[in-house]
Amino acid sequence: MLGFQRTYTLPFKSYIPNYTQDFLANASLLRGRLKYIKRLLFLLIRGQKSLEVDNILSEHQRILWINISAPSLGDSLMDLSSRILLENKKIDLFTSKKNVNLYKNDQIFNSIFTKKDDLDKIKYDLVIIDSFSTRSINIKYQIAPQVHYVGMFGYFNGPEVNRVLFSFHRMNQLLGYIKSEIELSNIAKCSISISKSDEKFVKNLKLPFKYIAIAVGGEWKYRTYENWGKVIQELFQVDDDLTIVLL
Repeated sequence: MLGFQRTYTLPFKSYIPNYTQDFLANASLLRGRLKYIKRLLFLLIRGQKSLEVDNILSEHQRILWINISAPSLGDSLMDLSSRILLENKKIDLFTSKKNVNLYKNDQIFNSIFTKKDDLDKIKYDLVIIDSFSTRSINIKYQIAPQVHYVGMFGYFNGPEVNRVLFSFHRMNQLLGYIKSEIELSNIAKCSISISKSDEKFVKNLKLPFKYIAIAVGGEWKYRTYENWGKVIQELFQVDDDLTIVLL
């Protein structure tokens, strides 16, 4: 389909279930093309189309990562999980206000921004854009109009995919395949850095040897799991000496 070759369908089918083709087969062809054309035209209008590059190179040392298209806590954590592959770079993050506390003590992100005006005097070698939504492109244009960029999802996003694995494999692709598929699958996970005071608290916290932490709830009702009670009951049937910690 026109333009969808620039949406990154990665060749790791054994490790990343990918429903892109099924999604395209069932989606409206007209709607998909209009979405692509809209984003392409916006890139052209903003003078950004020629600035897209295919790889993150060694000379790209100061990088801004724009993560604003899917601002829910879970999506943000998954989409940014591959930042550990950039530990030798100096990375700043532009994100939603509600996500600032997730990354304020991060070991990879140098600075966290939510306002474009705060980046007026900062010079970047490269920008990473979550998707080519008009909002993300507009932010990139206002912050760094002449700086090259790479896209994580590209022109078209929407199919269900394991966002953590996708993030790691896409970043690995951008870096020139520095890791094997199996290596990535072994390290792919979400992470949050905590403050020194919280770290001290956790070290002094006397948790039982066997425990499982469950994050209860969801941002939207249709994505909220409602059967944790049954899950916990079955866990206790397997091991009644288990402690459940609710987050």
